[in-house]
Amino acid sequence: DRVPAPSFPNRCSLELADGWEDGNAIWVVRDGVTGQEVARHPESDIRISISCKFHVFAEQAEFDAYRDGTPVDGGERLDGHRLVAALGQEMIRRGRLRPDCD
Repeated sequence: DRVPAPSFPNRCSLELADGWEDGNAIWVVRDGVTGQEVARHPESDIRISISCKFHVFAEQAEFDAYRDGTPVDGGERLDGHRLVAALGQEMIRRGRLRPDCD
């Protein structure tokens, strides 16, 4: 059976409640403006994912170009249009996308 996705306010906070229920820690979702509790979930029902993004540079010039938003070695900046075009070309090359797709 499908369970509908919860609906939360635009601004929320997540906190660990005091106490346990059925051997599970309990997580509380609060409205970020009013502080009112809007949901309560056992830890066994929650999946937490952490994402990290690091910028590593081989030399100071690469960092300076990144910081200033300028291309390295006179190249072009990778904007959204160029990114989608490059991904499309790669998918065509791999045979995952037909060449006549728009």
